[in-house]
Amino acid sequence: MSDHRFLECKNEDSESENKWFRHCESHCIPFVVVRHRNKYAEVHWDCISLAYGADAVISENGHAVCDQLSELFHRFASKKSKCQYSAYTGSFDNLERGNAVSAAAQVFDILARCGKMAKA
Repeated sequence: MSDHRFLECKNEDSESENKWFRHCESHCIPFVVVRHRNKYAEVHWDCISLAYGADAVISENGHAVCDQLSELFHRFASKKSKCQYSAYTGSFDNLERGNAVSAAAQVFDILARCGKMAKA
């Protein structure tokens, strides 16, 4: 069963990612994608699709968001994993496929809270 908080696709499936981005933008939700490869996957996210005002909320809560993302990465990472991120955009790469799916759901939840705070 697919999770409607993020897209799962093969690596380099730009058509699916573009369609998913338009969906995220129209619903003001975080753009989160799991890009599957053979054994590993990448979780990529971007907050550009969040509602107007979310930038200010993310900026105010940036350290807390990054702390949560760091904790999340370390929970799901293996020795081959690597990460690069800010509170606005980033990726966890070389996660085991199942761990990538779990991480993506939690990344979405972390970022969606900022989007909801912006709407309030």
